[in-house]
Amino acid sequence: MKHFKYFDNETAYNSEKNNNYIEPWVSWTEDKGVDWNRDKSYHEPLTFNITSGGSILWKSSNATVAKTISYSLNDGEWTEITATTSGSPINVQAGDTLKFKGENSSYATSNSVYNSFKGDAHFDVSGNIMSLIGGDNFSNLSTLTTNYAFCGLFYENTSV
Repeated sequence: MKHFKYFDNETAYNSEKNNNYIEPWVSWTEDKGVDWNRDKSYHEPLTFNITSGGSILWKSSNATVAKTISYSLNDGEWTEITATTSGSPINVQAGDTLKFKGENSSYATSNSVYNSFKGDAHFDVSGNIMSLIGGDNFSNLSTLTTNYAFCGLFYENTSV
């Protein structure tokens, strides 16, 4: 069967999954057990695929709730960025890919106090938004533990 695979170890599994993914993905490894993945993007962090260049701003509506996250531009090194009320910029070009992760349980405290992505660059969104909560360990997260966790995250952005 082409949709069910056995691998000797997790390294072989990850290589195949990253390079030859076919849906649905069901696999088995001795060290990991069964993996039922219906969508490869579930295992990718929150990702912006840039369609029109410019800047992506990481902005906070109020300095008291400014959050720090990390981003990777075109699969490069991870860089920390802290939101500011004027917006901390990430300059991008069409064709770039931005991936995000963080370890914050919430990015807002109410409908009017939040952190958000803004800017003049246009982008499509893919991946798993839980990477903003679980950092590198987001794939199995499915529960939000606070109110307003992602409230306002794209509120000010009309370029998505």
